[in-house]
Amino acid sequence: VRGAGCEIDGKPKAQSSRVSLARRAKRPDKRRSLIWTGCARADWGLADHCAATQKAGAADKDQHKGLLAIGSKPSNSELREGARRSWLRWQKEGEVEYKFFSDDPGAPGADLSDDHAKKLLSEYTKMGDLVLMPLGSGYGTKEDNRFLARALYQFQYARDNYDFGYFLRIDDDSFLCLHRLVFEVESYPITQFFMGRYWCKSGRHRADENFMLFSADVADFFSPPSKLLPLDPKVTFAWNFGLLSHMLNLSTFDDQTRIDAQQGYLTEYMHRDSTAEEYSKDYKNFCMRFLYAHHVRSAQVMERVYNDTVTHLLYDAPAMTSKESGCKPSDQGFIPARHSKALPNIIIQNNANEYDK
Repeated sequence: VRGAGCEIDGKPKAQSSRVSLARRAKRPDKRRSLIWTGCARADWGLADHCAATQKAGAADKDQHKGLLAIGSKPSNSELREGARRSWLRWQKEGEVEYKFFSDDPGAPGADLSDDHAKKLLSEYTKMGDLVLMPLGSGYGTKEDNRFLARALYQFQYARDNYDFGYFLRIDDDSFLCLHRLVFEVESYPITQFFMGRYWCKSGRHRADENFMLFSADVADFFSPPSKLLPLDPKVTFAWNFGLLSHMLNLSTFDDQTRIDAQQGYLTEYMHRDSTAEEYSKDYKNFCMRFLYAHHVRSAQVMERVYNDTVTHLLYDAPAMTSKESGCKPSDQGFIPARHSKALPNIIIQNNANEYDK
């Protein structure tokens, strides 16, 4: 089965080179929309969900422009503290909220040493920015892991506690130019929107788990997801979303040139174990050239880049590249069954003819 006929993603128009501060006018509070074409189709059982997602957030929830869910290994206290001392300082009260999501040491199946459990609980009490998930420890393998369960827990926690415009999932070994992202989202679609960086690999063309930004209505779609959605609990959320992103009516932004991650690293200096003076200009200019780096394993590097960064009132708005144009056609195509025994064994390709070349 070739999936060319299933692709309904709209291509965002290129943005202007400069975003005026005048565009920072207050946006509508009701950001829920129908994100499924033919939403009321009985065979998918989505009518009830679609009706629910049109409701505004409850008045008693904290309201923010964006919410960050930062996945964090229990023992990574140094990375969490590095983020707090660096890029999370760009957080402004009432604008962006964040939470580190880690393992609950008291949950069934938890596999934490007594020392790590004590340190984690102490940090939880002291800092107030940790959410301990009762899902057990560890990540498993590529074909059997807890990534989907962790993602769905984060989506549900977000919906239960906050009213937000955008929801971003990243890892703790990251550096995010938060100040720039907060500025840029004013030019992003406010509904039916997803941003990430796709793998340019034939049959595996999907966004990676390391950076996934959703408009609020898309986040709501997964909190909780319909029981009739094709989801495999044994593979990552990103792999499941690789299928769903072709089925949902989304505008996608495949940011190949500013997300510095394992899909193709864009820098060397962000991934070193320590800082080096030879990269002083690079540290200073990172947030002018890029938006995000993954696998930043040194808190020292985080703090150096933060301290050397000069922030600005205005930034060039990116030209949004859709998932159809981010990778060359021969590096596209998605086969859900490649890493899943539960998802369909089909080829989803934007241009079926290109797949055979």
